[in-house]
Amino acid sequence: MIPQFVDVRKLVTHQGVLAGEVPVAALGRLQALVANQELVSLDSVVVNLQFGQDLERRRVVTGEVRAQVHMVCQRCLEPMSVALSAEVHWALVYNQEQADKLPNRWDPWFVEPDTLSDVCGMIEEELLLAMPCAPVHDEPCQLHALALPEIPDAAPAAPNPFSALTALKGKLIN
Repeated sequence: MIPQFVDVRKLVTHQGVLAGEVPVAALGRLQALVANQELVSLDSVVVNLQFGQDLERRRVVTGEVRAQVHMVCQRCLEPMSVALSAEVHWALVYNQEQADKLPNRWDPWFVEPDTLSDVCGMIEEELLLAMPCAPVHDEPCQLHALALPEIPDAAPAAPNPFSALTALKGKLIN
């Protein structure tokens, strides 16, 4: 199991690897978006992160996060399993100025010096970005016909209140 908070400076210095699982139940915002709360305990996130430095001596984290979660199909409103996957390319930064100077291939991870950083929060962010806006089954959904109530035979038509005006109009034209 991946710890929620880690010392990223030490992991970068020792070129550490974080590999393991995080239960979806530990990721509050992601948990709120899954379809069946009873199945949350079965859902987990597989994490593989490598810490180190790139060629320009930036402190970086690369790897992958994957999850299998249960969501609601937006076509048939039935639960379905959705595979989420995201490639991780984070550069550790301490302020917005450093983040602005990053090349496009790196996403900034804002960290505080000499404190533990929330790696589970970053993993959750990546998975939220990987979620489909409107998940639907790959195969055609089995739509259930709605049982509509029987409509009784139409009542006899009531007399048209404007029929007198129509008759009057006919007399004026002639």
